Amino acid sequence: MKTKFLTNIETCTVPDLVDIQRKSFQHLLERGLIEEFNTRNPFVNPERTLELRFYPKHYRLHKPEYSIEKSIQHGKTYSCRIYIPARLMDLETKQKRYQWVFVGNLPLMTKRGHFILNGTPRVIINQLVRSPGIYYQETFDKKRRRKCYADLICQRGTWLRFEFDKKNRAWVRMKKTPKIPATLLILALGLTIPQIINKVDNHSWIFSSMDVSESLKEVWNQYEINYLEKKEAEFTYRNSTQDRALLILAFLFYPKKDISELSPALAKKFLFRKFFNPRTYDLGTLGRLRLNARFRQHIDHSIRTLTPTDILKIFETLAQLERGEQKTDDIDHLKNRRVRASGELIQNQVGVGLLRLEKVVRDRLKRSSFTFIKVDSILTNSTKLPLAKVLEFSLAQKVTQTGCVERTHTFHHLNLRKLITSKPLNTALREFFSSSQLSQFLDQTNPLAEITHKRRFTCLGPGGVNRDTAGMAIRSIHPSHYGRICPIETPEGQNAGLVNSPTIFANLSKTGFLLTPFLKVLNGQVQKQFHYLSAEKEENFYVAPADLKKSIHSFLEPAYIPIRYEQEFGRFPSQQINYVGVSPLQMISLATALVPFLEHDDANRALMGSNMQRQAVPLLTPDRPVVGTGLESRAVMDSGSVLLSETNGYIYSVSGKSVIVIGQTPDLQNMKQSEKSSNSSRKEQLAIESKVQVKVYNLQQYHRSNQDTTLFHRPIVKEGQWVEIGDVIADSSASRNGDLSLGKNIFVAYMPWEGYNFEDAILISERLVHEELYTSIHIEKYTVEAKETKFGFEQITPNVADLSEDTLKTLLPNGLIREGAWVKEGDILVGKSTPIHRKLLSPHEKLLYDVVGKQVPKASNTSLRVPKGVKGRVLAVEVLDLNSNVEGSTKHFENGSFKTRDNLKHANGATLRNLHRLFPKSKVSRLVQKEVGENYYHSKNKWIKHFSSNVPFSSLTKLSALPNMGSNKFQGNPIHGAVQITVYVAQKRKIQVGDKMAGRHGNKGIVSCILPREDMPFLPNGRAVDIVLNPLGVPSRMNVGQVFEALLGFAGFFLQEQYRIFSFDEMFGCEASRGIVYQKLYEARKKTNQSWIFNPNHPGKMKLFDGRTGEPFDQPVMVGQAYMLKLIHLVDEKIHARSTGPYSLVTQQPLRGRSKHGGQRLGEMEVWALEGFGAAYTLQELLTVKSDDIQGRHQVMDAILNSETIDFSTPESFKVLVRELQALCLDINCYGFTDKGHMEPVDMRKLDLAISRLH
Repeated sequence: MKTKFLTNIETCTVPDLVDIQRKSFQHLLERGLIEEFNTRNPFVNPERTLELRFYPKHYRLHKPEYSIEKSIQHGKTYSCRIYIPARLMDLETKQKRYQWVFVGNLPLMTKRGHFILNGTPRVIINQLVRSPGIYYQETFDKKRRRKCYADLICQRGTWLRFEFDKKNRAWVRMKKTPKIPATLLILALGLTIPQIINKVDNHSWIFSSMDVSESLKEVWNQYEINYLEKKEAEFTYRNSTQDRALLILAFLFYPKKDISELSPALAKKFLFRKFFNPRTYDLGTLGRLRLNARFRQHIDHSIRTLTPTDILKIFETLAQLERGEQKTDDIDHLKNRRVRASGELIQNQVGVGLLRLEKVVRDRLKRSSFTFIKVDSILTNSTKLPLAKVLEFSLAQKVTQTGCVERTHTFHHLNLRKLITSKPLNTALREFFSSSQLSQFLDQTNPLAEITHKRRFTCLGPGGVNRDTAGMAIRSIHPSHYGRICPIETPEGQNAGLVNSPTIFANLSKTGFLLTPFLKVLNGQVQKQFHYLSAEKEENFYVAPADLKKSIHSFLEPAYIPIRYEQEFGRFPSQQINYVGVSPLQMISLATALVPFLEHDDANRALMGSNMQRQAVPLLTPDRPVVGTGLESRAVMDSGSVLLSETNGYIYSVSGKSVIVIGQTPDLQNMKQSEKSSNSSRKEQLAIESKVQVKVYNLQQYHRSNQDTTLFHRPIVKEGQWVEIGDVIADSSASRNGDLSLGKNIFVAYMPWEGYNFEDAILISERLVHEELYTSIHIEKYTVEAKETKFGFEQITPNVADLSEDTLKTLLPNGLIREGAWVKEGDILVGKSTPIHRKLLSPHEKLLYDVVGKQVPKASNTSLRVPKGVKGRVLAVEVLDLNSNVEGSTKHFENGSFKTRDNLKHANGATLRNLHRLFPKSKVSRLVQKEVGENYYHSKNKWIKHFSSNVPFSSLTKLSALPNMGSNKFQGNPIHGAVQITVYVAQKRKIQVGDKMAGRHGNKGIVSCILPREDMPFLPNGRAVDIVLNPLGVPSRMNVGQVFEALLGFAGFFLQEQYRIFSFDEMFGCEASRGIVYQKLYEARKKTNQSWIFNPNHPGKMKLFDGRTGEPFDQPVMVGQAYMLKLIHLVDEKIHARSTGPYSLVTQQPLRGRSKHGGQRLGEMEVWALEGFGAAYTLQELLTVKSDDIQGRHQVMDAILNSETIDFSTPESFKVLVRELQALCLDINCYGFTDKGHMEPVDMRKLDLAISRLH
């Protein structure tokens, strides 16, 4: 098919879509770790005699123990070890010791921008938080009185609030502390009243704040009378000293302490810890820059703590705000919000780990500094004395005549590796990656879902907002979002507006602010260079949208143009414009930009279309969309799902497992232009005889994703084909020819059909099932472990009690399922027996076993079986030895025994000898023949040194032409010891009733009926439609884009063309979309000579015939070719039935949910429905024996089988209600009548017994 771009919009280059993750982690490795270690340097013991200092600039990362594939396969973390040089110095003797120390394991980011934690791909979500700085706000009380305040937000430490009260007194608030008089705080920081007055312009708030409450005066008076010489009888702020202010603050900070325990030093220590210790309070470089810019001061950037001048300036500006001389800050403006990407979040967690490490090191230094041992204890208790410790610290040589050991320093005997442990840092990182709200399970449903998940922003998480208290202001769209945050793509529900996606061209600055590109305009001419502007800088310029008409020389038309300036929209002459947008797609995200004719859809439906594309299941044979937007290739290339060529060269061989590319050094001539020549063998020979570079690309083969979908590579190149760097070599499971392909191009008709497509239901043809157009493969993972119990080891074996021969026919002799076997519900995947405690048998039980001829069971059957509702084919079986340390706790299982890599030497020798066959005339082949011998594993081997630069040795062992050394052949004896066995079962799921389908415009529905293809409506040319949709789903939802897409796709089917059309094509003229569609329909009519394709009387509609009767329908019907997706909401994973199952412990009613095997419950509305029909006995059954009547539900089956009357007891919920009322101190009880007619209370525990007696 020919691909045509119907609209061509000049845009700047779309940046790498995953660079947000990669650049952030790169900054962590280059600077973040160094900054965090420098913040904590040095560690000093409490006696200040020893100092431990790290040198993080010289840190080293050790190579990961596992590769990415091995980490996923064996459930390990893809991480590396951090080694840092450290110095321990004796501050008294100035002796030093240097040593490399291991501080922890750092999870590494893969090239695709995610992490591997315990074998599971995870992603760190970018967090959108308020930037450090000062923010001025105003609120109104119930009486509409205005109140102003300022919040000082720091990067690390306590947030402060500054405010004035009704009497114009200044106060400072902190969390969990009473409010502090502002002047008192400033005095405590060392300034005097004259200094304060000289530093501010308006003095009113200072004098208003001088009134001190009687309680504060009393504090000073008591302290002065009892602990100081009486100098002054009256206390005022004007003659207050710093110590007096500190003492009153100590009373405020520690109200529960006695006055005798208070002192100025106590308050000074508190203030230092809260605001002036860089380790506990940090404004950050950004916070200091913003404070300096706001108050026009020049405090050095290295001073990242609070200063008295800052506090004075904050109150001075707040007083101006009260008088109306300043404006409040818009906290939702993107100039006040920044992104904390994955690298910064990990850096903060490293800081937490280092803080814990500091405590551990100080504690160990404290315990190890000095040792005292008396001679008497050496002589009398020599058996109990830790002699090893004495010798280690050389204490025996320090015994003096007085009988005591001298104070002996242990500097020479301290081992830095024993002093520093990796546990604190490892624990902190593990907590973050495994349990943080920002560390999420990677969405691998399809490549679009994966790349969107990595680019996502969230306002939730630690330091963010709470979804329950977040209002509409933070959720709504802000003018500063233009070009930075997509206004469309956001989740539905509670997270709406709190979780967002960046736009296509959005980028991050070094400080974490969102940037977007603009084209500079000089004297009305649009320049070619683009500039990235932040939201703060953009406010100062006149910015115009990208869809403006330009002349040939890029001059704007001399007219009034709609622009944006300082968040306001208006029309200005083109000469005043400073910047122009780079593309109409600048304001939307990737998923939204993949929706064709987006401008014709309502925003709500565009949101659903964007979200549902991420839920599309990769199909067995996906189609490229006939109507696309041109960004489909970027989605799969930047996600890393397709395989791209890393070198220029020829395709040597192609198979289902690997692709081999023979390239060369840069001096190899580019033969792409001469590819049409018939002498291709000569070109191939030229490449081989020169200095070749062999690159082997191993293809994924049916790997399981996090969502149980299938990940695999499908090669799209041919042998002998020339490829260049960046060319697609192999498609992924959700791409076709390098384009994102999530669904199928299907003929749809918009018409009612017997009510089967009522309310968004979808009627489909049987062709979609039989031809497997919407068939997807899902891989389920089942794991079982064999461990040691107190009665012995569990055993993996087929010899399990009470198993028939039919059950064992698919098991191998070692008890594992055979690869490729077809399994269904209840089949055994792994035979496992668990030893049990042998109980003592009574004589008659022994006799019974002897008569039957069976042995007393020694083990129970705990085999792994296929769960309910699952059937498929065994894809792979993996065995992992839990006790092995070979090759990172893994072994290869071959022929019933575990073999280490050393045992594969002969196989590797065969691998190397095969190189001669691959490159018979190359220099490499001659080196192989000459150098390869028995010592080829030796590190000094010349061949390895020469060949490693050209051919990756590890890759050559995986050539398809070579022996398969990684395959697991599970043969031989039963498996013993602690092992973990994982079985992968592949299921093929065809589309069926109950599955969810959707288009790209939010037009979703559930399959309600599958019709035979002969009953489906058909076109005049005899072709039956595939799907019948409800036409009423279009006008009310206002997603007309699906109509344009279907009609253009219909024309593309007959013209054998595919179209790429950018969104917002109306910029080229009014009704541009309709003109393009009608033009293509007219071309299709002319090409095929079929007039029914385009009828001018009702364009887009045609006569359709009923497949059952052959009669035409009364009205013409709109028929088109739409791109329809099958979503991951499959009925196989939703359908659920229960007869009996678990019950809630309190109410004794069925649990909720499929995963808990839950059931239905009877609510009050269901009771009303039955009451309306007077179905009293049915209602009684439903509320008792069918619900939470514990005694009755056990007896009801016996009553039915014996044809007896069903007895009803008291429901458990009634008892719970009575107990709850009694807990509220209400006298609620049950009473029964005695034989004499007297009322007596009935014990709730015996209520069922009392009722049964009545029956």
